[in-house]
Amino acid sequence: MDYVENVVNKTVGALSGWSSKEEDTANLPAQVFVRFGTNGEGDATSSASSSASYYPCTIVDVAKELDVAVLKIADPPPSLKPLAFGSSSKLVVGQSLVAIGNPFGLDRTITSGLVSALGRSVKGVAGNDIKNCIQTDAAINPGNSGGPLLDLKGNVVGVNTMIISTSGSSAGIGFAVPGDNVKESADGIVELEKERQLRNAKRKGRGYLGVTVATAALEDSLRKRLRLASDNVVEECVGAFVTSLAPDSPLHLSKDEHTAPGIKATSLSNGNIELGDRIVNIGGVSTPDGKGFVAEMKKRVEGEQLSLTVEDETGKKRIVYVTLGKLPL
Repeated sequence: MDYVENVVNKTVGALSGWSSKEEDTANLPAQVFVRFGTNGEGDATSSASSSASYYPCTIVDVAKELDVAVLKIADPPPSLKPLAFGSSSKLVVGQSLVAIGNPFGLDRTITSGLVSALGRSVKGVAGNDIKNCIQTDAAINPGNSGGPLLDLKGNVVGVNTMIISTSGSSAGIGFAVPGDNVKESADGIVELEKERQLRNAKRKGRGYLGVTVATAALEDSLRKRLRLASDNVVEECVGAFVTSLAPDSPLHLSKDEHTAPGIKATSLSNGNIELGDRIVNIGGVSTPDGKGFVAEMKKRVEGEQLSLTVEDETGKKRIVYVTLGKLPL
């Protein structure tokens, strides 16, 4: 039990950026244990139980801005099944929710409530602002943090993180980190871990373009704006809206006399949105939206030469050629 408590403290220290011993968080991944009941159902508490067994896992990485850690179980039980993610961006105030956790050490406790508000900003354990949090009146108490917030279909729409209370117990004001943010961050951490494993095996990893594209609500907003801004654009307005280019993007190296001009990102100037380019085709594969762009780029490897079909806000298309770089770790 002392060992379990020690490694739990390492995880907390890594999330908060503070530890009583510097070596506790200096060398991730550290060893932690996740407990599962005899039927394979799991939780992340460190309290003892006669019907529980512990499985070693490593801390892959932490996302301090979300109060979230990604753990990798060394030898998961066959019965362990992951929960599916829903869309936190589609939640509405008044929608029913279910919170699961271990309040005060009481295993697998379920409480229910509603979405009280959306878009709240709260302070995380690292002192940073966690934006777009879900406020709920489902009872959340000490021990609920890290547990899932579910919709009535059983999909994860948030991760319980904190409460506001004068007593330390639930007062009907709890907060959860949006599931969309958690999934995006966790997926990114897992992808980087896979990349490290490929490099350790001396194999080529995923190609790097250094482009961020709009997804979900932002993409819908930009698509509506594009339809209003130009009569020359097709009704579907397909493609992935480029929102930023990294300083080390290979596209910055593609501006020579043998290639087309680079890509212009959508920007905010004097409070006004200036629409940039959309990537509508990657190496002969049509790109319907941001999600499709991300999925296609995951298939590409470093060193691969690509042709990108780019369309501006007027509907004019051009080809940009680029050689994919190595994904930064």
